[in-house]
Amino acid sequence: MDVRLARTPRYYLLPQDDICMRVPETVRKCVLTLGCEDEATKEIVYCGTAFIVKIPGELQRWNASYLLTAKHCLKEIEKTQSKRTVFRANTADGSAVEIDATGAKWYFHPDPTVDLAVIPFLPSPGLNLDIRSVPEIMFLTSDDISKHRIGPGDEVFMTGLFTAVKGHTRNLPIVRMGNVALFPGEQVEWDGNFIDAYLVESRSIGGLSGSPAFVSETVQIAYPSRAGKKYPEHAEIYFVPGQTFFMGLVIGHWDVPPNRALLEKEKVNMGISIVVPCWKIRELLYLPEHVKMRKEAEKLAMDEEGVSSTDFAAPEKKETPFTRSDFETALKKASRKIEPKSKA
Repeated sequence: MDVRLARTPRYYLLPQDDICMRVPETVRKCVLTLGCEDEATKEIVYCGTAFIVKIPGELQRWNASYLLTAKHCLKEIEKTQSKRTVFRANTADGSAVEIDATGAKWYFHPDPTVDLAVIPFLPSPGLNLDIRSVPEIMFLTSDDISKHRIGPGDEVFMTGLFTAVKGHTRNLPIVRMGNVALFPGEQVEWDGNFIDAYLVESRSIGGLSGSPAFVSETVQIAYPSRAGKKYPEHAEIYFVPGQTFFMGLVIGHWDVPPNRALLEKEKVNMGISIVVPCWKIRELLYLPEHVKMRKEAEKLAMDEEGVSSTDFAAPEKKETPFTRSDFETALKKASRKIEPKSKA
């Protein structure tokens, strides 16, 4: 049994290769890479990260999956006037597929200063994706922070795109480690606005925008003294990472301001990453329109067991219930397998 991810125990018949690693392989498999088509070369340029979050329905047997990324990543793609926006996801056979999101209807937080973008994610079973999701039950809460005494110094890790090593035929997500620097308790100034955020001591990079961030509680473990002294009075005490919670979405970092000796193009990262708290994500996903959409989709799924869907869903707002035709028409299907490039 693997209990590293908070409130989500996983059971295996055989020992897993990553069971002793600090970062479960499941975490690396929840991310996709975001890219757009270069107008000159017609090749896809990957520039950011996205990940899957799962929200439970009213019935235990149904869940709604959403794809999350940083809103500013989509805005930057818009500036390029690229004709295609895609996400690349790994498949179970060791390759990857590009999922076309061109023209998809994204949803943003009603507060324009919140750097979040989300879309319902319903992958076709035929794509055979090798991806996982972050369940809502893993979201860090204020009670968790208090109960598990999570705060400055506790271990944080982020997983996502490293633009220098994107992978030719599949995603190669990296993991960056750090520590909680501050839970401010008040809004902080960022990009000309005051926002709710967590601060993490970790040198963020451009491709990590939109990445999920996780925090581990620190637990105390006592071992018998190797000196043969009486246990537990003379036990050796160790502090190690405990169970891991989902804390939010990475949106960037602060740069050292340029001066006469430091040119703008040589800006230095201050080493503090900024994370949109997971409770802001919950606010977005529990807007009335999303709750209504989930109820209608759940009812449809229960009425027509086995209905399959395609890649992205953007249902139009209707007062009447969805029909199967409405549901399938609202989905956009466009994916292709990525073939290895031939060597010169």
